[in-house]
Amino acid sequence: MNRLYALLILAALAVPAFAQSKDTKRMITVTYDKFKDRTYVETDMWPLRTDGPALTLYVGATHSGEKPQGGPFIGLHFSVTSINLWWFDGIETSLILLIDGKRLYFDHVPIEAVKAAPYVQSASAGLGAKDLERIATAKTVEGQLGAVEFTLRPEQQKAMVALLDYLSGHPK
Repeated sequence: MNRLYALLILAALAVPAFAQSKDTKRMITVTYDKFKDRTYVETDMWPLRTDGPALTLYVGATHSGEKPQGGPFIGLHFSVTSINLWWFDGIETSLILLIDGKRLYFDHVPIEAVKAAPYVQSASAGLGAKDLERIATAKTVEGQLGAVEFTLRPEQQKAMVALLDYLSGHPK
């Protein structure tokens, strides 16, 4: 019985430590892979819409080494859940963002089925830090992935700013 109490106390003490491992103030997660000598930086995954095809987005970046250096690869990563997978036209689609009314167009965005999850497809579009900064600091960002429209919320843009701050080597 004493062992059970000791395990419960240890479990209770471990929960706050586990919960604090994510930096919620900056809204990003940084993971270093020492075997590949690569760092992965990701924002939280956000639901962009839940009616019709469900659409989620996260922004991720990767760079060599432990510290940001050079031009990282930055990607907008979408996940689409729909019973009607035909709503994408073929194996590529387009992504159009209206950033304060100015168009940023991504042609030939590849669509992939997620094998582990039926009715889920993913799409990723690469962009540079300057374009991500335009998105992160805009007053309004509206988008269309294939036929699905969405709007970014201010908290999503704040996470993008946190990601950019990290990549610049000056996290706040």
